[in-house]
Amino acid sequence: MKKSPVFVFIAGALSLLVPTTGRFAYGIVLVLALLFITFFTSLCRSLCHKLALDEFIVPVCLIFLSVCTVLFKQILMLFSPILAFTLDFSLYLASLSSLILGFVFSDYSNGTLAFLGSNMKHAFLFSLFALFSLFF
Repeated sequence: MKKSPVFVFIAGALSLLVPTTGRFAYGIVLVLALLFITFFTSLCRSLCHKLALDEFIVPVCLIFLSVCTVLFKQILMLFSPILAFTLDFSLYLASLSSLILGFVFSDYSNGTLAFLGSNMKHAFLFSLFALFSLFF
């Protein structure tokens, strides 16, 4: 059986949506986590490219992805401990989602701003899709 990348992408995207079905506030927090993680991990990828760490980009970005997730969870614990407790495992699913990993390791040939703009545009479009699918 051949593995299709479309089904892998759908499974990764649904891992963000399924735990928050019917809870719009939880969906907003997960979307903010997605945007936060995508933004800072894209900046980390740009910084690694500027520092000529091309052979270490993947491990450094994956470690920074985990750091961003833990940092977002700590900020969420500061503002709303109940949300952080409820979304405990779901926040880590966002960082492991194929959606984010697909954005961060995409083509970087056009420069930092174009790379960051492209990643944030895709993350924002997915966020709109996710919020509307949770709302309706």
